[in-house]
Amino acid sequence: MEQKDQDVSCGAAAVATLVRYFYGPEVSEIKVPIKIVMLRKISAVFVSLCIVKPCWSDLPLTIEDLITNKGRARLNLSGIYSSSDRMGLVTVGSIPIATQKINRDLFISTVALRYGFTEKIEVHGRGSFLYSSVRSGDTVGGKTKTAVTNSARFGDSWLGINYRLKEDDATPGIIVSTEAALWERFGTNVVFLKSFTAGMTAYKAIDPVVFSCDMGYRFGLRRNTGDQDVRPGSLLWISPSVAFSANDRVTLATGFRWTGRGADHHYGKEQSSFYRTRTDLQLGMGYAFANDTILNVRLTSTLSGGGSAEIGASFLYTF
Repeated sequence: MEQKDQDVSCGAAAVATLVRYFYGPEVSEIKVPIKIVMLRKISAVFVSLCIVKPCWSDLPLTIEDLITNKGRARLNLSGIYSSSDRMGLVTVGSIPIATQKINRDLFISTVALRYGFTEKIEVHGRGSFLYSSVRSGDTVGGKTKTAVTNSARFGDSWLGINYRLKEDDATPGIIVSTEAALWERFGTNVVFLKSFTAGMTAYKAIDPVVFSCDMGYRFGLRRNTGDQDVRPGSLLWISPSVAFSANDRVTLATGFRWTGRGADHHYGKEQSSFYRTRTDLQLGMGYAFANDTILNVRLTSTLSGGGSAEIGASFLYTF
C-alpha cells in the first residue's frame, strides 16, 4: 500500500536545527557608554542562533567577539516542543481504501558545552534526548481504528569547531563552523561518524541592530537501519535574520529559514522519497539576567512546505 499525505498543519515547522549556538565574550577596553555596551551585548543574542549546529546552544554576550574567550566555557541547557497534524488517503494502487489522521508531539532536550581553545577557535560538544507521542486514526467504511505510540531515547551526540575568520569592521564578520556526529540513532541501529555539517555565519552590527545570515550543508554516509541500507538526503539551509535591542536586557529578533532536503537513497529497493523544500518564519526574544546568564525563547512557524509548530527555550551560563 502507498500513502498519499496532505499536510493540514496548525502552524509551522521548525527545523530543530535552526539556530543553535550563541556566543560572545566580555567587553574590556571599549570606550562607549555603559548602556550602549549592554545593547551590543544583547543584540548579539540571536547572531549565533544561526551558527552551525542544526538545537539550541549558548547565547552571545557581545558582538565584538562571538567566539568564547580563551580558557572560558559555556554551558547551555535547552528544550524544544513540536506539534504537527497530518491527514491523507491510504491507497492500494490508485484505489483509496481508508483515510488516515496523525497527530504527533515531539520533545527534544539538549545539553551543550563550548570552550574557548584560542582567541579565534572554539570547540563544542552536545548530546540530545528525544520523547515522541504519536496518535493515529484510520477510518475504513465509516469505522475508525485508533493507536497511540510513545517512545523515548537518546538522539545523537556531536563534536565540532567554530573559527572566527574575520572580525566585524568595515565589512561583515564571518565565522565558519564544522561538526561531526560521534554517534546517532538511525532506525533500530546506532551508527558512528556517519553525518557531517559545514557552515558559515556572516554578521554586521549597527547599534542597536544586528544583521546576520547563516548558511550550511549537512551530508550523511551510507548506513543500515536494521533491515536495509540507506543514505540520507543532504540538507542545505539559508537563514537571514535581524535582531533589535529593546533595552539593556531584552532583545527581539525575527528572520526566516529556507531548507532544502535531498531524497533518501534506499539501496536494493525502489526509491520512494523526493527532494523537498520548506520555508519557516522565526520569532525570538532574549533576556539577560546578567552578563553570564541569558534566557532565550523562540517560535518557528512554517510559511510553505508543510510541517509543525515549534516553541523552544534555551538557558546559557558562562563560567
